[in-house]
Amino acid sequence: KLRSVSVALLLDMSGSTRKVIQASGKKIIDLEKESMILFMEALEVLADEYAIYGFSSRGREHVYFYRIKDFDEKCTDVTGRRIGGVAPVANTRLGTAVRHASMKLGERDPRVKLLILLTDAKPCDYDYRERYAHEDTKIALRETRSKNINTFCITLDKEGKDFLPDLYTHNHYIVIDDINSLPEKLPNIYKNLTT
Repeated sequence: KLRSVSVALLLDMSGSTRKVIQASGKKIIDLEKESMILFMEALEVLADEYAIYGFSSRGREHVYFYRIKDFDEKCTDVTGRRIGGVAPVANTRLGTAVRHASMKLGERDPRVKLLILLTDAKPCDYDYRERYAHEDTKIALRETRSKNINTFCITLDKEGKDFLPDLYTHNHYIVIDDINSLPEKLPNIYKNLTT
């Protein structure tokens, strides 16, 4: 039977993604970019409708939402240049980014809608700390699911096991303990989510 899937990948571009992983000598952001490329290759083969966005923030007045590839765009050299330009910026105001990505997904009309978040840390910004950041993200995810959009978080934060169950509910997240395995794991995670 024909697949009917729209997926948005939301990429964390916060400052912490510039951290270098000792085992590989690569920055987190570079492993995220490698993962994006393999993810796109898998989606092109499956012919699923997809978009890739990045986000970061500097307080509530400056939330950055980057279009790497929109749903109606073809994957071209321009997409490759945008991926090449992905770089760490500032903070992780996740609730706002989730709301904007879910609005984009809400405009699509497939049978299955999926928002995948790829992040290395818990939500945080200058004026968006601890409990407030957690609760705002939780509400944004609940609003997203109320629009019949499934959510799934892939995190590189080993402490994520402490807060992820409350944000994403049972089986809606995975903690990648070995970040170097992220590029090969992301397409397989997607396959499992949509079959």
